[in-house]
Amino acid sequence: MTSLSRHKWFLVCGIVVLTGLAYGLDGYPLLNPDEGRNAEVAREMAESGDYVVPRLNTAPYLDKPVLFFASAAVSIRLFGATEVAVRLPSLLFTIMTVSLLFWFALREFGFEGAVTAAVVTAASPLVLGFARTVIFDASLTFFVTLTILSFYRAFDAYRQREPENLARVQASMRWTVLAWAAMAAAVLTKGPIGMALPLMIAVAYATFSREWRPLANLIAVLLFVSILLPWIVAVSREEPGFLRYALVTETFTRLTTPEFRRTGPLWYFVPILIAASFPWSAAVLGGWRTQSVLGAKGHRDLLTVYVLMWIIIPFVFFSLSQSKRPQYILPLIPAVGLLLARIWSLSAVRLPGARAAAVALGILGVLFLTISPVFAHAFGASDAVAIHIPATGVMLGSICVVASLAVGFAGERRALVLLGLALPVSSIPFISGRLMTSIGKERSSYDMARALAPHLTSETEIVGVSTYPLGLSFYLNRTITLATETGSELTSNYAVRHPESWRTSPGRTFTGAREWREALSHCSQIQIFIVHRDNEEARSLLRERLPLLAAHGELESYGPCEPIEFVYRDAANAEVHFAF
Repeated sequence: MTSLSRHKWFLVCGIVVLTGLAYGLDGYPLLNPDEGRNAEVAREMAESGDYVVPRLNTAPYLDKPVLFFASAAVSIRLFGATEVAVRLPSLLFTIMTVSLLFWFALREFGFEGAVTAAVVTAASPLVLGFARTVIFDASLTFFVTLTILSFYRAFDAYRQREPENLARVQASMRWTVLAWAAMAAAVLTKGPIGMALPLMIAVAYATFSREWRPLANLIAVLLFVSILLPWIVAVSREEPGFLRYALVTETFTRLTTPEFRRTGPLWYFVPILIAASFPWSAAVLGGWRTQSVLGAKGHRDLLTVYVLMWIIIPFVFFSLSQSKRPQYILPLIPAVGLLLARIWSLSAVRLPGARAAAVALGILGVLFLTISPVFAHAFGASDAVAIHIPATGVMLGSICVVASLAVGFAGERRALVLLGLALPVSSIPFISGRLMTSIGKERSSYDMARALAPHLTSETEIVGVSTYPLGLSFYLNRTITLATETGSELTSNYAVRHPESWRTSPGRTFTGAREWREALSHCSQIQIFIVHRDNEEARSLLRERLPLLAAHGELESYGPCEPIEFVYRDAANAEVHFAF
């Protein structure tokens, strides 16, 4: 295969992977709880113009910092309040992460290695999923990756310095400054973990290499503080309990205690990391022993050591943590891409582990083909969702089998191997459209919003009776009056621990848990009430007074409740109006 043809296939591979990431961003509604809640926070930020304090239903939402919300709010201002607009930032941050890896690996491994690192990252299941989700992890991964790679460049430049040449020392300092600036952005994205994650790797590498100077300098630290401090001060002035909550409750308590009920066994992340980076994880495991990846004893390959620290240290940290969620290891996937690029760069001809990945992909395909039609209800899926699982599983299984065979026939032609291994993951958005639409109908407020829209005027008040349908405000482009006792319906740990934050929020967006009853008895204004089906007492009262407007999932809406107007003529034959 000529060099031109090989590069053409690399280009085809890149197009397939990027198309898979971007296809169908608007193909299904926002999924609750995360997407519905985060999209509404961004909508309110775009509407108010307040890019400092994130708000949910006008109440401060300080469970996460501001940067991701702000990026989604800017997207809404540019493109409107749509699914594409709020999902676009995660996609762009993912593409920037992949581009950053390509740029970094181009110098370390050459063009083919750079494509390998980029494709492995972009065509990993976990990356694909969070590139299309309104959540913080894709943006966090970009800033963490930028920080980690900048630290490595700082160490590398400092290590190559000459006694009388200050250029390398100055270059090292610039990379350190960039690392700390990116780390500040990571903190503004998801809190202190954005600092802890890259620093634990950089400190470990500094200890290993016995070079501490590239770790920090005065300019870098001052820039870090200058980026973070203004926002922290501004939020703390409005919410004095914020800093303690962010450092103690949201970070220390979450990681060290089971209070947030996100615990898991010590091995929790082992299968998740393998699945999150499949089939590339099979290639890494299969190709690991075929090459001396770390180099000869006494001559360690420092980049490989650094990449392994990038994978192992956070993996152990999160495994020991009392808070476990699959997305926590998303920042480790770029390291898997670099590691496989390193393994393949050691061989000029062979691609160690490629056949192991092809075999694993083929086995997975056979499992999809045989199990999907039989176990459609195995994970508690409803009939509406389960009906689409067999067809989706069979299509994905078929693609896995075909891709496995294609990789086998591709031999050592890297572009074709990459294309074959990337194809199953990249095809998921194309073949799962109906499945995701059915899931979206069950896990979003879209259908409820469509049912309510014809009954709404600018004066209509929507009252959530001890329930807050996440995403409904986004789709209706308005806030909801929440009748609540604790504020837990907002799914905000900050709101539950700081009730004063929502009880004193501006506007009439919160009332006491029983005030809606008085409003129902008087109907002094146009109102629609939303109630959870488990709240039988409230449903009974509403059924007595109002018609059922819509029932969707676990929610029912009743109304509209509006003033009754009587008109009669007085002695002078003039109309007199009374509203009750």
